[in-house]
Amino acid sequence: MNSNLTTEHTSFSTELGGVSGEAETRLDIKRTLRQNIWLIFGVGLALAIPSMIVIGLTTEPEFVAKAQLQFAAATPGVMSEKQDNSRNYQGYVATQLAFINGPILQQVLEDPLVREIPGIYDSPDPKEFLSGKLGTQSKRGSELLTLSMRMLEREHAIYILDLIIDEYMAVVAKESSDSDTNRFGIISSEVTNLEGQLNNRNESIKVAHEGLGAFQPDGKGGVVLQDPVTNNLAQAVKDVSNHKSTLRQAEMEIAVYEEAVAGFKENPQDPIYKLGIYSAVNNDIEVASIEQDLVALESTLNTLRYERQPGHVKLEIMEDELASKKKLYEEKKLKVRAEKLEERGAQLNEVLSAASIRLNEAEAHRDEIEKSRDDMESKRENAAKHALDLRRLNDERDDIRERIKSYNRTLDKIDLEQRAPARVKRVSDASASSKPDKGKLLQLLVLALGGSFGVGLALAFLRELTNTHARSASDLAGVTALPILASIPDTNAERFPEDLHVPLLCADFPHSPTADEYRRVLARMVYPPDDTIEVNSCMITSPTRGDGKTSVACNMAVTLASANRSVILIDICPRDPAVELNFGLEPSEGLAEAIREDATVENLARSTEFANLRVLGPGLQADFLKGKLASREMMDILEHLEHEYDHVIIDTPPALLMSDAKLLAPVVDAVVVVVGSGVSTLGMIRRCLRELDQENANLIGVIMNRVRPVRGGYMQNNLDLFYHYSDTVATEAVLREFPAMKMQDDDEMAPAFVLLPDEEESEDR
Repeated sequence: MNSNLTTEHTSFSTELGGVSGEAETRLDIKRTLRQNIWLIFGVGLALAIPSMIVIGLTTEPEFVAKAQLQFAAATPGVMSEKQDNSRNYQGYVATQLAFINGPILQQVLEDPLVREIPGIYDSPDPKEFLSGKLGTQSKRGSELLTLSMRMLEREHAIYILDLIIDEYMAVVAKESSDSDTNRFGIISSEVTNLEGQLNNRNESIKVAHEGLGAFQPDGKGGVVLQDPVTNNLAQAVKDVSNHKSTLRQAEMEIAVYEEAVAGFKENPQDPIYKLGIYSAVNNDIEVASIEQDLVALESTLNTLRYERQPGHVKLEIMEDELASKKKLYEEKKLKVRAEKLEERGAQLNEVLSAASIRLNEAEAHRDEIEKSRDDMESKRENAAKHALDLRRLNDERDDIRERIKSYNRTLDKIDLEQRAPARVKRVSDASASSKPDKGKLLQLLVLALGGSFGVGLALAFLRELTNTHARSASDLAGVTALPILASIPDTNAERFPEDLHVPLLCADFPHSPTADEYRRVLARMVYPPDDTIEVNSCMITSPTRGDGKTSVACNMAVTLASANRSVILIDICPRDPAVELNFGLEPSEGLAEAIREDATVENLARSTEFANLRVLGPGLQADFLKGKLASREMMDILEHLEHEYDHVIIDTPPALLMSDAKLLAPVVDAVVVVVGSGVSTLGMIRRCLRELDQENANLIGVIMNRVRPVRGGYMQNNLDLFYHYSDTVATEAVLREFPAMKMQDDDEMAPAFVLLPDEEESEDR
C-alpha cells in the first residue's frame, strides 16, 4: 500500500507475466479420455447392444456360390513383362465385367424362375438388387476371374450364378471373329490427315507471331505494346507547355524593360525601380564611393558652419566643393543607370532568344513523336489483324489436337479388342458351401460396435470442447500468462474424514499434499523473485461465487501463522461474512466500527486458537462498510496493520459480482485470484484478470482450487505416491517401536496386541 512500493510492484508483475488478451480453446485429449471414459463406454454400449441385436435379427446369413472363368490371352506376350500390354488386358477384363453387370444381368432377369426368387420379385429395382449380390474378383497377373453370388437359399445362389455364366458364354460364342483391319486403316488415315493439318496450323501460327512485331496479344483479340512512346509524347507536350510559359515570361519582362527605357529617355534623372535597376545603381562601387565622400563632406561642412560665420572664405570653398561633389554624384548615377539598363536589356534579349529556341526544339520533338505514334498506330492495326488470326489458328489447332486424341483413343480400343483374349473358358461350375457365410454379418456387427463407441468418443470430445469452465492449470494457459501458484486438490481425492473442516485443513492435516500446496504459495510470498520485496498485504479474490477463496484465505493465514509469522486475516465481505465462523467465532464488531472510529483496530481484532493469527471481521454495521472501502480511514487502517503484522491477508467478495476487490486492489502489495475447478468459465477468468489489471493491481498469480484428479493423471499419481510413501514410513516406524508385531515372515504383520503406556498404568491400578 505504501507509495515506495510502486516500483517493486511493477517489477514483480512484469517478471511473472500479464493477462492474455484472448482466451484460447485447448483440447486436452488425455484428460478427455480419462474424465469421459465411462461416458464413452456407456454411450458405446447403449448404442452397440441394441444395434447389434437389430443387425442380428434383421440380417440373415447368406449362402455364397462361386465359379471361375479364364480369359486366355490370344496374343503371346500380353501378360509378358517384355511387352507392356497388361494395361490392355486389364482394360478388357474390366469391360467384360461391366458387360456382365449390364446386359447379361438383364437377360438373367428375364428367366421366370429368377423372377420368382424371394428378394427379387418384391424388389423395386431387381437389376440393382441382383448387381449388389454379384461379386467379382480378379487377381492381377492371373487369367482367372472368380464370380460369386450371395442369396438366402443355397440352390438359388447356384442357379443364378450358373445362369449368368451360361448367358455370358452364349453371347461370347455369338460374337463375330472378323477383324477390324479396315476400320483401323480408315481411322489411321484420318489421323495422318489431321496431323498434316496440324502442321499447317503451326506454320500459320508462326507467321502470325512474326506479324505481331513488337506487339503482344492481350488474350481478348487485341494487342498491347510495352514501349515508351505514349509516355514520351506526354513528356514532350509537357515540355512544350513549359517552354511556352518561359517565353511568355521573357516577353513580359521585355515589355517592362521597354517601358523602363522610354521612361529613362523622358526623365533620365528619375530612379528606375523596375527590373532591379535601382538596387543595381545603389550597389555600384563608384556610386557608393562618391556617396560616402559626399556624406563625409556634408558632415565636415555642418561642423564648419557651426564654427565659422556665414561668408567665411573656407566655408564658401567647402560649399562650392559640396555642390561640385553632388553634381558629380548625380552624373555618375545617371551614367550607371544607363549602363545597368542596357545590361538588363541585353540579358532579357538573351533569355527571350534562348526560350524561343527551346520552344522550337520542343515543338519539333513533339511533332516527331506524334509522327512516330501515328506510324505505331498503323502497325498496331496490322498487328491486331494478326492477333485475330493467331487466336483463330490456336482454336483450330486445339480442335485438331482433340480430334487426334479422340481418334487415338479409338485406335487404342481397336488395338485392345484385337489383343483381347480370343476365347473365354469356364474353369469351374457354380458351387456353394453347405453352411451359410457369416462374414457379412460379422462385418456389420463390427461396424455397429465401432460406430457406437465412435459416437461415444465424439460426444466426449464435444463435451470437452463445449465446456468452457476451468478445470485444471492447463486450461488457464490460454487466458493468462500469470504463474499458477498452487493446484489445490479436491478434498474427496485425499484421505480426509467426512466431517473435514476445509478452512482449517492446513492446521488439522499439516502433512497432507493439500497443505503442501499452500506452503508453495507461502514460499512465493516470503521468497519472491529477484528485485522484488516480500509480500506484506495480500488480497484474495475470485471471479465468482463458489471458487473457494475464503477457504484459501483461511488456510493461507494458518500456513503463514504456523511459520511463526504474525498474521491478521481481514474479512471485507459484509454481505456474506464467513471468516469468523470458520475459526469458531461469533460475528462481532470489526472493520466497520474501526472506520467509524468507535474502537481501535487492536481492540477489534480477535484472537484465534493459533498464537500468531488474529481475525478482523466486517463488523456489525455492514451497510456502513459498503461505501467506505476506498476511504482515507480504510487506507490508514491498512497502513497501520502493515506495520503491526508481518502479513495482512484480505478476503474480498468475488471481483465480477462486487466492486470491493477492485477498490482495494491498487493499494495492496499483491493480489491472488482463486479459480475453482468447474466453477468459473474461461471468459469470466479473463474478464476478472483484465479488470484487475486495468486497476493497476499487482497480480502475482492464480490458485487453482478443488482440482479433481483423474485416474492416471499427474495429480492422482502424485497423491498415490505421497500416501504410499507415508504409509511405508508409518509402518516402518511402528515396527521399530513395537517389534512384537513382526512375524517370522518379513512380508506380513502379526495380529499382536501392544499396550500403550497409559493402558499399562491403568492395569497396574
